[in-house]
Amino acid sequence: MSDFIVARATDGVNADYVITVNSLITRSGALDPGQLRSDVDRIGVDTRYGRHEPAPVSHAELDELVKEATSRADDLIGRAAALFVHVAAAQPFMDGNKRTALFAAEGYLLHADSGQLLSLPTRDIPGGPEAMAAFNDLLARAYLYGEVESVITFLWDYTMPIPAGTSEGCFPGQATDVSHHSGRIDAAAQRHSLFPTTASSLKR
Repeated sequence: MSDFIVARATDGVNADYVITVNSLITRSGALDPGQLRSDVDRIGVDTRYGRHEPAPVSHAELDELVKEATSRADDLIGRAAALFVHVAAAQPFMDGNKRTALFAAEGYLLHADSGQLLSLPTRDIPGGPEAMAAFNDLLARAYLYGEVESVITFLWDYTMPIPAGTSEGCFPGQATDVSHHSGRIDAAAQRHSLFPTTASSLKR
């Protein structure tokens, strides 16, 4: 997955990008990897505030959702966090929606040459269980009540710098050594529990 993100670092994030991400992270387990769900595919998320079961989105609607999130009057981290929340809340796919949303946010930050990645709380960090509970609660409220800003503010504490040299060669006008740079991003992500989180804790 990180190979794709680095190789496409010069590309903007749009509906096609999000769909490709989902096809890559769910192709071994999902029924329809990379396929937007239809009206008959009813999925949702049970939360303490009730069930979140959004209507399916079309390709055009997903594209508009991405544009709206990434054109906010905000900084790059805020836009990436908004992209994560909006894609996750839309539940556009049958599986892997939060993982897809997080990787799409990472792709946006790399494309923008922000020097930062977005992470999430995990159990193996100090205060991890409490932070995970707080994050899940905020995300549930964003899903059901549209309280997106609280999640964005929370995620500011879970950004991390890309190690020096990781983004060299990943942007326009520079040669790209995909295997070298994706390995550095993987190593950085694993230290901050980013990719393990997407693989194990974010099922929807």
